[in-house]
Amino acid sequence: VVRSGVPNFCAVALALNDLG
Repeated sequence: VVRSGVPNFCAVALALNDLG
């Protein structure tokens, strides 16, 4: 799941933050 890189990382970071 690596297309743009930065936006993907942001999405992952937000998901991890939401999980804890």
